[in-house]
Amino acid sequence: MSAKRRACGLFLALLSLTARGGGAPSTEAGNDMLRFTDGSMLHGQLLQLDTAHGLRWRHPAALCPVDFQPGRVDAIQFAHPSFLKLAPTCHVRFANGDDVYGSLTTLDGDHVELATWFGDTMSVPRSGVQSVTFLSKGYTILYEGPYDRDGWTMPQANGAGGWHYRDSGFTANVPGLLGRDLKLSGSCTLEFDFTWSAYLGLALDVYNDTPDRIDYNNSSYLVQFTRGRVAVQRLRATAVPHNLGMTAELPLLESPVKIHVALQFNKAESTIDLSLNGAFVKQWKDDDGFNVAGSCVVFEQSFPSALARLSHLRVASWEGRHEPETAFGATNSDVLRFINHDKAGGKIREIKDGRVTVDLAPGSLTIPLERLTQIDFAAATNAPAETVTPWTVRAFFPGGGALSFQLENWSNNLVQGHSALFGRLAFQPQGIRELQFNLDRTKAETPESPVNEFEDADE
Repeated sequence: MSAKRRACGLFLALLSLTARGGGAPSTEAGNDMLRFTDGSMLHGQLLQLDTAHGLRWRHPAALCPVDFQPGRVDAIQFAHPSFLKLAPTCHVRFANGDDVYGSLTTLDGDHVELATWFGDTMSVPRSGVQSVTFLSKGYTILYEGPYDRDGWTMPQANGAGGWHYRDSGFTANVPGLLGRDLKLSGSCTLEFDFTWSAYLGLALDVYNDTPDRIDYNNSSYLVQFTRGRVAVQRLRATAVPHNLGMTAELPLLESPVKIHVALQFNKAESTIDLSLNGAFVKQWKDDDGFNVAGSCVVFEQSFPSALARLSHLRVASWEGRHEPETAFGATNSDVLRFINHDKAGGKIREIKDGRVTVDLAPGSLTIPLERLTQIDFAAATNAPAETVTPWTVRAFFPGGGALSFQLENWSNNLVQGHSALFGRLAFQPQGIRELQFNLDRTKAETPESPVNEFEDADE
């Protein structure tokens, strides 16, 4: 190794240690972020990635790029993936933990065929498919991010703002508002990750008329997260706020933790469903009907001495009914779940032309797919298994979904690899929002880095 390259390596190692200790790495907009298995992070740009040369990274303050091997890399988070306005008809989960949003075309005894946004029709061995959830009519991803602060309103009080954009998320260390016109219309699902310290005080005003304030004279829904509980109110222009049912008492929210929040606003049934970390919590019903017309969402952080971070926000719109996805349970037969909440077990023979044929004792039955919400496939013992190597990665896509594969080459125009389950794969790199490494590490081996969550809070 040349003296120049050794100097670059030492310089970047010092930058990485600085970031781990709560210093201030580069804040230039558009930077990718390299995260290591010890929790430290490094901003910059990915230049090269292949099995022959490793990972080559450029930092804006370095004299030359530096090379890393994948064994100590946790993930690469890309600053500006291409946003895809998707309209999938189903969500497919695979036995290896991957998932894809797309359209189911056919299924027979051996294979499942899916139409996806990132390539031609994907043919997957049926034994590798775990479940198929059928999405409601008109399901469309409206927003995913944030990947920058564009389009967001962050009003400042007395010259001091509460929310700041940082590393694909918003962080607040004083009270403040954060809003955006997300073009909400009718039913929607709103999901995000939220982390806080000390005190929990988060409010969401959904279907607001304006992105720069919570207007109590507006007709919208106000969802309030406080210590150990969640409450929902209907804001009304001509009356005081109306509480929708009982407050949800949640021990999970008693102390600081990282949670994934999913709120489902169902116009057809005038209901609001809350799920935390993938588990259904509570449903509230508006007996006065779903009469809101605004299209904005406003987040408010309320405590002056607490830190908060909002990230991985995704908003989808849909029409009619939209059932929450049901947790998969391994069975010896295929399980069909119907829109009326019934379910039946049998052997699916084929799916073709919008209909499913299933063998049910004592005969067979053909059912239109629009009558189903989900199919759970019988547990398979012969699902293709992937050999995990240092170059086994999982790519996460804008709009949802992730695929794991053996990475072969990454260039400015093409990502190539192969998978025991999916075969040959090729993507445009602009269509990947995050790339994870070392997939065989257990949860316990993954570092928890609360300092990194709030490293920029005092800037």
